[in-house]
Amino acid sequence: MYYLTKYGKVEIGMTKLKLNIMMEGLIATAVEKIYVLGWEDAQEDVKRIIDMVNDLELFWDEDGKLTGVDWGMKIAETVEKARG
Repeated sequence: MYYLTKYGKVEIGMTKLKLNIMMEGLIATAVEKIYVLGWEDAQEDVKRIIDMVNDLELFWDEDGKLTGVDWGMKIAETVEKARG
């Protein structure tokens, strides 16, 4: 199933590829905010991104069968490394 936009057809539903791209993009955004703003200024934004990753994981992949990735753990580990 799909819907039409001015850019063409957009598939309705979540796929493994779409979820992986979305989550990796959010994680990369959190890391970039830490690098650009510094941890002190980025904390609030990073917290919101972490919350969003957790919410999206619960919504799209609660049982972990779609991607097999624990996105909450992945963003937590990645943010910790980026903080230094």
